[in-house]
Amino acid sequence: MIDEALRKSAASQEKSYPNHILSPDHIWERIGNNRQKKPVMYRYIIGIAASLLMIFFIAWWCIPGNDNETVVQNKVLLPAQIPDNNKEAIAYISKYCLEHKSLCSSPTFNELRKELDETIKELTTVQQQLHLFGHDELLLRARERVKYQQSAIIHSIKQIL
Repeated sequence: MIDEALRKSAASQEKSYPNHILSPDHIWERIGNNRQKKPVMYRYIIGIAASLLMIFFIAWWCIPGNDNETVVQNKVLLPAQIPDNNKEAIAYISKYCLEHKSLCSSPTFNELRKELDETIKELTTVQQQLHLFGHDELLLRARERVKYQQSAIIHSIKQIL
């Protein structure tokens, strides 16, 4: 309806056009060709946008450090061999937790870490008492018991890591 009105208006103005301007039929033909090309162009734009979104989400999914590490933890986050010496093992665990905060923030790991900290304090207390009171048999047994507890806790942490 609008096209017909515009064509009639253009036809009435046809005689007033200069010679170097195209005829109204030729102009309408070009407009029709442009209308047909636009949907094809939109399809390309939509396809490119969808491809970019897919690439973005795939890259986001694969980058380590996401909250989705629960699936990847058992495969990627295996630590190197933890030393057998308790002091070195504790230092290694602390360093490892700085690099992998999401793994070390789990409730089971936090509980083991608290137990490990308690055994460290207990061992320090026993060491101080040994220094004050000498090599008492009860203190020596307590020190060995605490060291054994530390080793068990470190072994449990190794299994989590």
